[in-house]
Amino acid sequence: MGSILVSNAPTEDKKNIQASEGQTLTVSSQDEINTFGAMRTVSDTALVVAAVTETPTPTATPTPIVLTGNVVGRVTDAVTEDGINGAVISTGDQTVATTGTMNNITGVYVIQDVPVGEYTLTASATGYESSSQDVTVASGETTTANFALEPVTTPTPTATATPTVTPTVTITPTPVEECKAKGMTASPSELTVQTGGTDTITITVTGKEGCLVEGDRVKASLQKGKNIIEVSPSEQVTDENGKAVFTVTSKGKEGNAAIKFEDLDAGGVKVKVDVNVVETLPTPTATPTITTTPTPAACELAAEISANPSSLTITKGDSETITVMVTGEDGCAVVNDTVKASVNDSEVISISPVKTKTDADGQATFTITGNAKGSAKVTFKESTANLKTKITVNVVGTAKTP
Repeated sequence: MGSILVSNAPTEDKKNIQASEGQTLTVSSQDEINTFGAMRTVSDTALVVAAVTETPTPTATPTPIVLTGNVVGRVTDAVTEDGINGAVISTGDQTVATTGTMNNITGVYVIQDVPVGEYTLTASATGYESSSQDVTVASGETTTANFALEPVTTPTPTATATPTVTPTVTITPTPVEECKAKGMTASPSELTVQTGGTDTITITVTGKEGCLVEGDRVKASLQKGKNIIEVSPSEQVTDENGKAVFTVTSKGKEGNAAIKFEDLDAGGVKVKVDVNVVETLPTPTATPTITTTPTPAACELAAEISANPSSLTITKGDSETITVMVTGEDGCAVVNDTVKASVNDSEVISISPVKTKTDADGQATFTITGNAKGSAKVTFKESTANLKTKITVNVVGTAKTP
């Protein structure tokens, strides 16, 4: 249902007329008779519609408050401890600060209004190795994160010597005198063969100054024991080493025999070998094998560096030791090798010595002292092969006495 409020001017007498939505209402009114004796009629038409509903005002959503903190620090040269201006501080792929001079102090950076949370900051600069550390930003607090960057070592170029041209020497060959047989030897000089068995005798024919005679004919003939052994071949030609090999075979009977070997191409060059045929060969006495323990080779080239322990927690004011081990490819200890230690935050910890040499076991020992509560990283660097290892040191406060 709808309603229309009607009044007759000039009075304030108003009437409410009720009608259904969509109906049309026509209102007519007449005024008084005028001086001309006429009277006017006025009509008006209205369409009944639903009442307009008021649109509520939306409730405003409050803007959340972001809690922030600050991060400050200094980037220095790990060797000279001088500040480095122009170093870039980044987290992930985003650069968040660049170091500069503040209050006459170089290498300083400030990051303001950092949302609270944990971040990994990385400091990098030209000519230095980058360094990273984790920081925790608390609301309304300023967190300090200092970096000590190691300079990049540029290897010294090795000069290449100009090769010296060696003149070619023409060697005139000296005529070689023909090697003629002067002597003959047999190996073995006496042979023992088991009945029914076989063995060999090697004849070597030599000439002047021990030269080896090649191509001479050597003949073997039995001087004794033809019914005990046989030898083959009966004739053999020496090879390039001046050797001729003969096989002796037992005929199955025990006894003694003798073989004469002579050079058919050199009169008077001969040797005799006695042969003994026995039922059972004597058992040779076993010669004990001596095992020699090899002396380990000197380990000169470093291949690996490690620190023990790999992480450390100490109380403020206390000291602990770290042992650094330098080994070669086969695990051998590298002796007298220089190991250098550097700290990324000297306010939290200090280390002594800053460099030392490995002992006979390939070990170098360092002492770490806790200066203030916090966390710091120690880098140990080996000099010859540029090997590195890092440990994390956490310093906690002194326990209170109850």
